[in-house]
Amino acid sequence: MMKGPTLVAICTPLAAAALIACGPRPADPTSTPRIGAGGECYRLVDETPELPPPNEVPTPTSKLVVGASVDVELIQRELGKRVPVVLATARRKPVGSPGEATYTVRRRGFGVRVVKNRVVVSTEVNARIEVCKPIGPFCPTYGRCAPKLVAEVSVPWKLSPDYRIGKSRAALGITTGCVIAVYDATPDLRRIGGEQMAAIRSRIDRDAPRLDSYVREAWKFLHVPVSLGATTCLRAKPRRLVQGTARVEDGMLRLPVGAELDVEVDDSCDAKNDPKPSGLPPLAHAAELGETRVQVPIRIAWSAVGADLTRSLNAVEVDGAKISKVTARGAKGPAPIVLDIEFEGSLCGSVSLRAGAKYDPTESRLRLTRLTLVPGQPERMAALSVDEWTRAIENSARIRLPIDAAGAPAHLQNRVSELAALLPEPLTAEIEMHAPAIESVLASPSALVPILLLAGRAEVFAR
Repeated sequence: MMKGPTLVAICTPLAAAALIACGPRPADPTSTPRIGAGGECYRLVDETPELPPPNEVPTPTSKLVVGASVDVELIQRELGKRVPVVLATARRKPVGSPGEATYTVRRRGFGVRVVKNRVVVSTEVNARIEVCKPIGPFCPTYGRCAPKLVAEVSVPWKLSPDYRIGKSRAALGITTGCVIAVYDATPDLRRIGGEQMAAIRSRIDRDAPRLDSYVREAWKFLHVPVSLGATTCLRAKPRRLVQGTARVEDGMLRLPVGAELDVEVDDSCDAKNDPKPSGLPPLAHAAELGETRVQVPIRIAWSAVGADLTRSLNAVEVDGAKISKVTARGAKGPAPIVLDIEFEGSLCGSVSLRAGAKYDPTESRLRLTRLTLVPGQPERMAALSVDEWTRAIENSARIRLPIDAAGAPAHLQNRVSELAALLPEPLTAEIEMHAPAIESVLASPSALVPILLLAGRAEVFAR
């Protein structure tokens, strides 16, 4: 019979081997252990990996652009009412030793174009001149000519920083002069034309509208919140007003104007929260304004994100394991959403996944994309059917937006229509908004931040 120490020496390693064989095995990264054996859950390690938090998400600058378009034919008609066809006429006007002159000066139609920083209106001017020499009661004509001139009047299309229209300019050019014998009619033509141009320039400057009062009303109006429903509003903080470059195309004189502003969602539409309008800033200028692009950061608290994900994933089950709770947080990186998922059933404990998100316009919800395990979880990784779980989560996970994204373009369209109604003349407005889109989904330390893009084209016409 073996002695005690010898028996212990043999049995101890055998007992240890039996315990190792029968107990839970260490995770093998090359294989997935069978979980839930014997009706007990496979316990994951209860620790949450630390990840660097994301930066704050600043409010992006939006732009609200309205194109002001005036039909060139309207300009021509209005000028025709104010500028007579016959600019000057005289009969037997003494011109010194050459005798007496009879003349008629007529304009033709108007042309409209943009030259550098000015809108130029031009017209050809034709004159017919006859010169006669008085002999007693008679004045026989001894010469005729038909000089040609070009008259131009221009106004700056750029408003001044205080929203005023600059002074007009007028110029008269003679393309074909008039000399009859010893009489050169060109100086008289310059004088007569110069008098007419000075009168036209004075009339334009006198009748130029004052725009600053209308601009101030529009500036105040931009501070009024846009209602998106019973309790939710878009609140804007205008930064500056911008004027684009004038151009003539398709028979229209076009001049875009816009506002740069920051827009945020507010869950209260109480008028007492309306911001006090800031002072009217100096007008800025830009070569191109493009179309309206309103970027709205929708800040969804991480607690609300986790509650939505827990609710939408409570029916998901893989290998007898179910999700009991999802806690959401943000992290730096291209997949900014971190999900700390707690299991019940055949799995116990939690696992952490990273994900991105995209907007599903058919449901007006955010869906998760690019799910991956947070590195540094080998024991959990071995216990999970990773691909099956990520597919199941991506198929079922939904995050609600706190605003009606689908209805937002209509609300913004109404606001632009109201803004156009403040303009001084009766105008027709054409507004076309694109379908709303979530341009990106970002993360801040306190919230998930999808950026709602409301884009479109707005134009007001004077025809």
